[in-house]
Amino acid sequence: MCGNAGIKIWLVPGGLKIKHIPNILTAMRMIGSMILLFVEPFSALFCIFYLLCGASDALDGYIARKAMITSSFGASLDSVADAIFIGAILYVFLPVLQFPWWII
Repeated sequence: MCGNAGIKIWLVPGGLKIKHIPNILTAMRMIGSMILLFVEPFSALFCIFYLLCGASDALDGYIARKAMITSSFGASLDSVADAIFIGAILYVFLPVLQFPWWII
C-alpha cells in the first residue's frame, strides 16, 4: 500500500495499481462488445458476453467512484465503450428482430 495525496492506493502483485482497474474493465468491455459481433445472437455464449459487458459497465464506475480515482480520460473511455457496445447490439439485433422501416 502506498499513499498518494492522502488517498490509499493498494498495489496488486506485479505493480498494477487499483487506479488502472476501471480503465482495464472498460477496455475489456470494448473487446467483449466486439466479440458479440461474431457470436450467434440469443445463444448462451451471447448472453454471457452481454451480461459480462453490462456488469463491467456498472463495476468500473463503482470502483472508480468508491476509490476516488475518477478521471476525464476514464469518463471519455467509458463513453466510447458504451457507444461501441450499443452499436454492436444494434448491429446484431436489428436484422434479427426485423422492425418495420419506420421504427428504425
